[in-house]
Amino acid sequence: LLDADAVALAAAAENVPQARRLLLCSGWPDEAAAFPRRAAAGRRPARYDWIVSNPPVHRGQPDCFDVLVQLIRGARRRLRPLGVLWLVAQEQVPVGRLLALHGSFEWVKADVSEDGRFVTWSAGGRAAGPRLAAPDGRLRKRAEEWLAAEPAEAEPEG
Repeated sequence: LLDADAVALAAAAENVPQARRLLLCSGWPDEAAAFPRRAAAGRRPARYDWIVSNPPVHRGQPDCFDVLVQLIRGARRRLRPLGVLWLVAQEQVPVGRLLALHGSFEWVKADVSEDGRFVTWSAGGRAAGPRLAAPDGRLRKRAEEWLAAEPAEAEPEG
């Protein structure tokens, strides 16, 4: 289990008593420091069946997606071949676009909560090639522009 908040990590440890390792950090840990015996033996980094996260995006205004992007970029190489990345976020967080832009997953699924406020995303498999690799890079450029754009203000209902 990994979390940047010690209280959250303690709660997660109670909820998942079979967890073998607890890591207090705000991103992917340094593998040699987190798994010294594996690194000393020259073994490959640990692989997981599931990576589950409710990533922090509200570190200030406007929302910051840096941790989410780092999580998506690093997940595929840390998952076993049939492993799944699970993400829970508020519905306005552009997880689907970030997965398309930064992930390399064969499939992505979204399940919206009954009240419509949250979405549980799952992604797995290895994509045959980059998801946004249009020959001229237009699709990637459009996704990057969308992510960099200021959110539009909602029109008042009349």
